[in-house]
Amino acid sequence: MGKTVWGSVAAFLMASASHAVVVAGNTGGTSDGGVAIYGQSFTVSGTGSFNGLAFNFFNETGPAQASGSAFIFQSAYAGTPEGLSSASPGLLAQSASVSGGAYQFDPAFSVNAGQQYFLYTNSQYSTVGSGSDNYQGGNVYVAYDPNATFIPFPGQDANFRLTATSTNAVPEPATWAMFISGFGLIGGAMRRRQRVSVSFA
Repeated sequence: MGKTVWGSVAAFLMASASHAVVVAGNTGGTSDGGVAIYGQSFTVSGTGSFNGLAFNFFNETGPAQASGSAFIFQSAYAGTPEGLSSASPGLLAQSASVSGGAYQFDPAFSVNAGQQYFLYTNSQYSTVGSGSDNYQGGNVYVAYDPNATFIPFPGQDANFRLTATSTNAVPEPATWAMFISGFGLIGGAMRRRQRVSVSFA
């Protein structure tokens, strides 16, 4: 029984520490940005580091269907959408796939809380966004043609959402509370087990 209990505890802790959360986003904008090729800088919230990144822009009806590739840089990219590649200077990561309508990044790539990053795509979107700096962790970049340079728009942001999984192994306080309660229940159940006694007549 001991192995079963501890195996369950380990699985519980792993599951509790590995769910995806929103680490950056702006979904309050209502201004129509029109069809263009977009980029967005963002600052990661929370603590520690995160991997398993998934990124979406939003249009009038919800998350925009991702297409092409997305590229994350350590600083602003001054080139064109056509020039984006795995060899672009300053590139940190390129999306590995599109799944669930979002750009998915290799789990080996991680981002750090409090750090600003710059994401650019090479496909056209129709998006909505904010023109009044609702999101202060970055700003939108727009290219109106695959061969045109991305233009920064300070104080303006696309509607977007970035989800990721914490790489920290420490569960949240609520998780610890459930964990300790579970130990109490297991202990109580073990104490109430009937003891088998042997009697020699």
